[in-house]
Amino acid sequence: VDVVKRPQQEVFDVVRKICPTEDIGKSELRHRLRASMEVDEDGELQPPSQETLQLLPRQIPGSRRSILEDEEERPPVVLILNKIDKASEIRWVQSREREFRAHGHFDRIFYTSAKKSQGIVKLLEHLKSEAVPRQWAYPADMLTTMSHTEQIQQMVNTHIFKWFNSDVPYKIQQQTVGWTPRLDGSLLVEHEIVVKDSVVARMILGVRNTIVNRLKDQVG
Repeated sequence: VDVVKRPQQEVFDVVRKICPTEDIGKSELRHRLRASMEVDEDGELQPPSQETLQLLPRQIPGSRRSILEDEEERPPVVLILNKIDKASEIRWVQSREREFRAHGHFDRIFYTSAKKSQGIVKLLEHLKSEAVPRQWAYPADMLTTMSHTEQIQQMVNTHIFKWFNSDVPYKIQQQTVGWTPRLDGSLLVEHEIVVKDSVVARMILGVRNTIVNRLKDQVG
């Protein structure tokens, strides 16, 4: 999440759908269940014994078993608050965190700045610790699941975000309208960038089209 840009209502709708908040009673019971889980001989966490369950408060409505099943089935959701280096004060980042906490429940929350590599190490360590070893789902030589046109859009976005600040990148739409292999083996790609107003258009073009030509060279 961009801590500088205010999220739209659609973002909060998604948050409420994928990681809904729990009522106080259910949240407390889940916390106690986690704390009472036991470690077996292999170092794996196991559900608490029936004797331990009897000491916990009774869940109303539902059963303790449903809580444990929810704990296993609910995928963990992590909130990453990025671009903290652009926030004038840390209280604005904390305010954004409270805003998202009001709409959803997150297993972990990280403050990061991808540009200045702040908080990235902790985030990667968390992802590694939560990753489950399994067979790779794609061929070893496959670098991405994106289509060719999606890769072009991603490259254009990368350079636009590097070159422009504020909300300029969010005022741009793009699409690939032509994809023509040539007889000499080269490829002609026609890509459109659509902007909302003439001010943004002049910024993207640059003086004597220097910016858009530079973008063409970088992506090409």
